[in-house]
Amino acid sequence: MAETIDARINFLQRQLHAISLATQDAKARNDQVAIDALAQLYKKVRADVLALQVEAKAHDAPAAFLVTLDNMGDEVLKVGTQLTEAGANIVSGIGSTLKYLPYILLAALVIVGLVYAGKIRKDIQ
Repeated sequence: MAETIDARINFLQRQLHAISLATQDAKARNDQVAIDALAQLYKKVRADVLALQVEAKAHDAPAAFLVTLDNMGDEVLKVGTQLTEAGANIVSGIGSTLKYLPYILLAALVIVGLVYAGKIRKDIQ
């Protein structure tokens, strides 16, 4: 599981980086068609990141792994902000989810920590 998820994280991070660079280039050229195309690709990558986060939480991923996903969520927000500033129209409902993503992930980390603490207590008794 971990190898597959790690590979997916690396792939999605490279995708986000490429979208970020392409957005900067398209903005410099005032190329609205490219910005719109990048916005569509961004929506797909964002959905893949959210699906990966749900999958990791379902498999009781370690806390360090969830921190990596949280950092990736920050990168997703940064790229989304770049696209919005460049003039892309990103759906606001999903944008609000991303706005609160760090808080959601923090809550998930706390819950995972409590679950592990409960397992440790159960094993001690």
